[in-house]
This record gives sequence, C-alpha cells and structure tokens, in this order.
Amino acid sequence: MRLYRASKLLANNATWDFRATTKPHYALVTLHPAFVFGHNLMQTSAEEVATGSNGLLWSLVMQGNPAGSNGVHIQDVAEAHIKVLDPEIPDGSKYLLAGPMATGSEIASIVKRLYPDSGAKITEDTQLSPMPVDTAKAEAELGIQWRSWEAMVKEVMDQQLGFYHKL
Repeated sequence: MRLYRASKLLANNATWDFRATTKPHYALVTLHPAFVFGHNLMQTSAEEVATGSNGLLWSLVMQGNPAGSNGVHIQDVAEAHIKVLDPEIPDGSKYLLAGPMATGSEIASIVKRLYPDSGAKITEDTQLSPMPVDTAKAEAELGIQWRSWEAMVKEVMDQQLGFYHKL
C-alpha cells in the first residue's frame, strides 16, 4: 500500500512540474479520490475483487479486516470528471473526492440489515481508521452531493454475491 500511495504522490508532483515547465495551452485540473467503491464494470470474477478498492470493502465486511473509512462512490467520481470540464473551473484547481466518513458500526448495521445471511464477519465493534478530509471545495465548486455508504456497500455486496451465486 505504501508504494501505491507513493506512486500517487509522485504522479501528482510530476503533473504539476509538467505544468510549470511546459506551460500547456490548456487548463489543468486534478481530482484526488479516496478509495473508490461501487459496481466495477471491469470485474469478471469474484477473485478479481482483491485487486481493487472494492476488495478493501469486501474484506472489511466478509473477514472483519479493519480498513480506512474514507471512500467515494464511483458515480461521484464520474460526475466530478464531467463537472471539471466546465470552462468556469479555474486552471490549476485540485479537488479531493471523499464521501462521508463511516464507522464500523454503521457499515455493520447496513450489512446486517441488507445481507443478514451473507456470512459477513464485520461487527459493530469493528474499528476503522478514518482520516479527516475536507471536501468543501468539491462540494461548493462542483456541486457534488456524495452518495451514501449504504449505496457503496450495496453495490459492492450485490456484485460480489452475484459472482458467488453464479458458481
């Protein structure tokens, strides 16, 4: 995970260095999403979930493995990409994309209510490690209204459980 985070920072730095040295004739805007959760159109089997963000949520729910609780719905990320195409968005803007934080108890409650027979191991005592984030700029300038954790959990669970029912 450390190398992944480092690669994100290096890519961000390279982007802004490129802008400073090349001075392109187009506007540059960057989006910085937290873990992206939701229906994955590229996933074709249950095993593939371990390679992406959805794997973190699936592992949290099904194995009780603690994880961070900073996430954003895939549709919110897609919406942000469309909204930053607006010529009114200032060149050089940067947006942090992260929906509301959740507790282990909240996620456990969603799973227990919607998927009582799923075999989930998450409990109300599961501790998460959220990092405080300020998404006010994305909310104000892009008009983003974050989708709920229930929507994120539901999409990941429906997709994963659907793969297992096909076996």
